[in-house]
Amino acid sequence: MPETDDAGARSAAERLRAAVSGSPYAVSAGPLPLSVSVGVATVRQPGHGPRDALQRADRALYAAKEGGRDRVVMAA
Repeated sequence: MPETDDAGARSAAERLRAAVSGSPYAVSAGPLPLSVSVGVATVRQPGHGPRDALQRADRALYAAKEGGRDRVVMAA
């Protein structure tokens, strides 16, 4: 999401998380509740590019899962 700051990225991730959590997946046995864990990182410093952001987002994703799932965690 080019030109998106931390607040905007977190807001977009929260909207995605809420949309998925609010829409059960239809299966033959009945509705299946879904959840989404999201790790969010932005490119903050000159010289740090997409690879750095992806590594930080991955660590934040695992923190979200370890923190109880169905949540958004911003990378440090």
